[in-house]
Amino acid sequence: MSTIKDVARAAGVSVSTVSNIINNKSSVNIEIYNRVMQVMKELNYRPNILAMNLRKNHMNFIGVVIHELSGYSIKLMEGVLIRLDQLGYQSIVKYVRDDSLEVMDTINQMLGTGVKGIVLCTPHLDEENLRGLNTAGAPILMLGYCLDLPGVLTVGFDNTALVRDLTRL
Repeated sequence: MSTIKDVARAAGVSVSTVSNIINNKSSVNIEIYNRVMQVMKELNYRPNILAMNLRKNHMNFIGVVIHELSGYSIKLMEGVLIRLDQLGYQSIVKYVRDDSLEVMDTINQMLGTGVKGIVLCTPHLDEENLRGLNTAGAPILMLGYCLDLPGVLTVGFDNTALVRDLTRL
């Protein structure tokens, strides 16, 4: 596996120039930029995002917990993952079964990895567990399943009119 030093050597530039190009830190002559990008492609070099985040002491991960992989939840997750990618976050997605203990274990594991936040798309949490999440150290967003608790961020969907229209058919 190629390293940043291999890329710099093959491109005839310094390691800091390659680093600046990878991190979009400074303007670089277009010829040098193109040469470095070509060498990265030829050497099949991919920056190690985890190492970059550790070095910066900046984890750019968001945890996503989902309990269902069908129906609207797939579209919901697709939208969440696309938006997180647009914002420059890396997603850690975990599927959980119908068990609030498993959900809490998953959340605690994610918090232990230093995620910046967690998106929950599961109804398998009770008020007691949610109250404990208020002090988790990272923002937690409940998506689609809402309990009205202070400090718990939620995004809900009122589909009452849709259900009413569908049941009239």
